[in-house]
Amino acid sequence: MSGIDRRTLLALGGSAVAAGILPAAAIAGTGRSSGIMFFEPGSAMARTIARQAHAARLVALEGDPVRLWRDTMDAQERAVSGITRWSDYLLLRDLATEHGLRIRREEHIRSTGQPMLVHWTAA
Repeated sequence: MSGIDRRTLLALGGSAVAAGILPAAAIAGTGRSSGIMFFEPGSAMARTIARQAHAARLVALEGDPVRLWRDTMDAQERAVSGITRWSDYLLLRDLATEHGLRIRREEHIRSTGQPMLVHWTAA
């Protein structure tokens, strides 16, 4: 991750990203690939992180997140991630649990004047 480890990134609490100190690639570049990544299309930061993620498929969270999940996921899907608003994360987290997945990572990203985003992974 460009010389910054996960512990340092978490200690910064996302404020460095919001301030433009860390590139979005530092968050997105975990080296692990995810099958599907849900992202908040209204957030420039979320769009950037989603573009730089190693996801096989990007899904913009537009409309009903529950319907979108059900239309997107198949029974064999074993990896999903997201860069979403808190409220969407809560819904998707519960859907992931119902799908047999567990949340493996949850990082909160705060930005002045913007809703909090959650960068998460479930497997």
